[in-house]
Amino acid sequence: ALIPFLRANLKPYNGRNIVVNKAVSVKGFNSMSLCIPATGELNHAKPVNEGEVCEGSVEHVEIADINDVVESAKPDLLRMDLEGFEWTLLQALESRSIEFIDLETHIGSEREYVNAVKALENASRLGFRYALVVEGIHWFNSLAKLVSQVSDPFKAFCLAKFAKARCSDLIKVYSLNNLISKLRSEHNPATIDYKHVLLIRDPADLNAW
Repeated sequence: ALIPFLRANLKPYNGRNIVVNKAVSVKGFNSMSLCIPATGELNHAKPVNEGEVCEGSVEHVEIADINDVVESAKPDLLRMDLEGFEWTLLQALESRSIEFIDLETHIGSEREYVNAVKALENASRLGFRYALVVEGIHWFNSLAKLVSQVSDPFKAFCLAKFAKARCSDLIKVYSLNNLISKLRSEHNPATIDYKHVLLIRDPADLNAW
């Protein structure tokens, strides 16, 4: 159900992309069962074990390892918004060919905090050197204002997060190692208000943002 939606969003890029319809995880997970709500909303699907009650339909899903998918598709940018699981995937990532990693961040618990530090340490080992960080809840308000001003929703989405002229007060640039040190020193998930992180490998690419 989501594939037509993805294809429509990617249409402006004139075939410079491919859609890979795979469930992705880390090594050791080969398949799982998902409970699809009766409403059919896939973004509300949840894992279900044998014998558990599912108020909807159960679908069996084959799972691909993140590194196998990256090796096959060879993306330039890896974009993840997985409600906290992005940290687990980033910890397992092995590829040095990806130029950018774009994360919707979730650091709302001690477990997510620990996973975030480990994931960013792995990104540093893979050669990522800088992080553009959107801080604070106010970027959502900026997004709402820009959507009303810009006819292209995708352009508005990008502007709200990364356009220096409109959102410079929300964006901070860190060397990745400094960001890791900052997270370690704060060590308090309740005070970390990062909403979005873009990891950059080549310092020359900072000029693009």
